[in-house]
Amino acid sequence: MCRSIFHLNKIIALGLLPLAAFAFERFAGSICDINGQSVVYVFIYNQTRDHWIVSNERGEFILPDNFQCGDSLVFTRLGYQPRSIILNDSRLPISVVLPFAPVKLDSVTVSGRKFSVKRKDITLRQIERTADLGAVEHRRLLTNIPGLYLKSYGGPTGVSTLSIDGSPATHTKVIIAGFDVTSAQNGQIDLSQLPPAFVANILYSPDQSGSNSFENSEGLINIEPASGKTGISCAAGSYGKTGLNANLDLRKANWNSNLLLGYNSYRGDYRVTWRDDSFKRENNQFLQRYFNWQAGYIFKSRAFLRLMAFYSEQKRGVAGLVWNPSPDAYRRDALGLLGLKAGWTNANGHSYFQIMHRYSLEKYVNPTIAINSRHIVTTDQVIFNTSRNFRILSFDYTSDLKSDHLRSKDAGNHSRLTFTNVLAIPWDFFTKYELRPWIKFDYSPDLYQKTTWGTRLSYNGKKFLRSFSGSYGHYYAYPTFNDLYWQPGGNPNLKPDETIKYEIDLALQFGRHINLLFDGYYKKDKNLIQWTPVQSYWQPSNISHAIRQGWKVVLNWSLPLWPVDGFLQGAFNQSQNLTEGDNYGKALRYTPRRSYGTGLNIKFGPFVSRTTAEYVGSRIAMYNWPENVLLSKYVVFNTNLAYSLDTRLGTFIFVCGIDNLTNESFESMQGYPEPGRALTGTIKYSLK
Repeated sequence: MCRSIFHLNKIIALGLLPLAAFAFERFAGSICDINGQSVVYVFIYNQTRDHWIVSNERGEFILPDNFQCGDSLVFTRLGYQPRSIILNDSRLPISVVLPFAPVKLDSVTVSGRKFSVKRKDITLRQIERTADLGAVEHRRLLTNIPGLYLKSYGGPTGVSTLSIDGSPATHTKVIIAGFDVTSAQNGQIDLSQLPPAFVANILYSPDQSGSNSFENSEGLINIEPASGKTGISCAAGSYGKTGLNANLDLRKANWNSNLLLGYNSYRGDYRVTWRDDSFKRENNQFLQRYFNWQAGYIFKSRAFLRLMAFYSEQKRGVAGLVWNPSPDAYRRDALGLLGLKAGWTNANGHSYFQIMHRYSLEKYVNPTIAINSRHIVTTDQVIFNTSRNFRILSFDYTSDLKSDHLRSKDAGNHSRLTFTNVLAIPWDFFTKYELRPWIKFDYSPDLYQKTTWGTRLSYNGKKFLRSFSGSYGHYYAYPTFNDLYWQPGGNPNLKPDETIKYEIDLALQFGRHINLLFDGYYKKDKNLIQWTPVQSYWQPSNISHAIRQGWKVVLNWSLPLWPVDGFLQGAFNQSQNLTEGDNYGKALRYTPRRSYGTGLNIKFGPFVSRTTAEYVGSRIAMYNWPENVLLSKYVVFNTNLAYSLDTRLGTFIFVCGIDNLTNESFESMQGYPEPGRALTGTIKYSLK
């Protein structure tokens, strides 16, 4: 049935292609006090639908799909007066201001003080996966983040990692709902292990300034898992793509539970053109099964409990390099996560406690070259954070204890215990101005101990100049298990890499319909770790000195009288390897000098559409003499068209999407060409 409707949607979409544009986001916004400071862990109750959510650690929120225009919302938080709003059809972000209020405890009145949660981090980009997108792959979302480069080993079935501003993937921290899912074995996360239906939104914060123990030079990619309405979705498309998932959502006045089950399958083989030769790239089959369960409970609007259990397993062929295919190779891998987070508020601030268990398994077999590898990585982590306010001065403290274990046929058996403490002291030294110094102490028995620090000076306005900040930070990264112990190639003599970063951030608001975000940076790297070929294998080595400098900009706009909006984003990055030798002065590998993106949104009645374009400039894939090996620049267009039908039984959404509309031939990793034009049809049904 899914295939038949898919072909029908394909015909409809091609006929309406000139109208294709961009889909609208759900209701989203932020909460602050009368001084413009973020207010976190606010309980948002929908009186119309008896449904609640909690804002995050930054005072931001995204409302679920079933929140509609006309719904009545109440925002409550200890120490603040409640605020009620009615949702309207405006496409602008919701801004809620909570006035201070006295706190009454057991008939004793404590006079209200001017305290608030300080602005912890900078949010440069927030991307949402709405129902009218259908079953699009992660690349469609991630490439909307300026400066982010997605490395894929050939299409959605290949291993996918990401880097920011030309850094190694190990410098980019990815967390899911506040839980760190980065592998201790290689310092990365394979994004193909996260099914598209699992991801609700992606938030990129280039600077944390001591707000958590994940502090690193490139910022955070925070993925929030989906928790949609009860329903079912099926998809079918090019290269034998099929998918099916079901969602069960249960909510009461003070608790909720959401269960997601599904699978994705690809035949995966596709035609490529390489050195003027066209042929089919085979052994790309992919099968993924997954589930995610989330639950939450609130205690009298002062505390909350969140639980999460995620598991995905993948069976995939490994096509290999385009000039050296591996027709019999395959890979089996799995990723599991168990997490619990408890947060509470009081008159002086807020705190949270979270524990996590992460499990990953990878088995790779290639009989052609007699490889049979197996790796198991487990991580247990405990984090405690507390923020306390004392008039104009605050304390934000995080303690993190993490235990990593590796059992590998290629890297051996190893364990590592890491203890991290981070202290930030925000100081409101003048109205709307804040100084936020921070210090971080990392310690691992018998391995290392390191103290790093930084500071940020920021201004928070309300009108044209919404915010401005400048920051300095010193960051430290110890080599991963693979860096040190992989055989062959591990380098036990590697030095930890360090980065010093200077950064400025600017947010401007032009009337009600245009806003601009700017981020400029200068990063000086010492002992940067990169893997390069040595004879018949790869080995990591230190680049003793390198610099990366550039800027990123995002322009969001909307028309005042028409349901049309869009964005423009761009990034410029100038990197240099300053290590003496043959590569002195050259750009870092896989670092495009320029990259741009744009999107256009249109809504006409029950139709919603999306078009995006992505440009990535040429970049060095391999250092060589007399000329480097370059990957060519490329431009990729994508489009979607969705139709929504409301009935007494529920809501049906029909989506047709086209990725790589112009059938562009390109590579994000040398030797692994990406698929050409791909069509996908999706049908989603949700209960009333």
